[in-house]
Amino acid sequence: MFLPILGGNLKEEAAMNAAEIESKGLSLKKLLVINLLIGTFIGFANGSALVLFYIRKSPALGSELMLLAVILLVVALLIIVLSGFALVRVNYRRIVLSCHTIILGIMTLAYLYWALHLIFIPPVLVPGIRFIWSVGWLTVFSAYSIYLCQRVAPQFLFGVGNVRYLYLYGGVFAFVIDVATFLSLASHLRQ
Repeated sequence: MFLPILGGNLKEEAAMNAAEIESKGLSLKKLLVINLLIGTFIGFANGSALVLFYIRKSPALGSELMLLAVILLVVALLIIVLSGFALVRVNYRRIVLSCHTIILGIMTLAYLYWALHLIFIPPVLVPGIRFIWSVGWLTVFSAYSIYLCQRVAPQFLFGVGNVRYLYLYGGVFAFVIDVATFLSLASHLRQ
């Protein structure tokens, strides 16, 4: 077992390990395409909110929501640009996916915080403004962020035992929060 290492075949062994890791899940290219689609979706959602805000000049939406929309639009552009760059430059895919992992991880934590905040402190609803919570987005976003982290992190951290299914456990945890947020908002709206 130690003879190939002593014999100088480290590059071949590293290439075999990288190919084995690559074959155990979605390819890096597919992950980048998924992230490109996520960035595009976030960009369209927040860009259209900003356009509607400036067309209608609606003060009811508030400056906090518009600031959040601007921040998310910048984040979406960053994800889109990095994804496009990594799709063209193959050598940078793992580095870009590491950046995406950090960005999406922070967004997931903020999303979870917001959901918990809505459970314990329901929003003050403004007449004429609709508030919708779609069950499933938080669940999928959380599970995908954990999966992405598992894909770009060193294999020894997440490849052992039940830890490799951490994204499923995270998805179930997020689903509970997702449904609780929906039920909390639905009961608040009935009052």
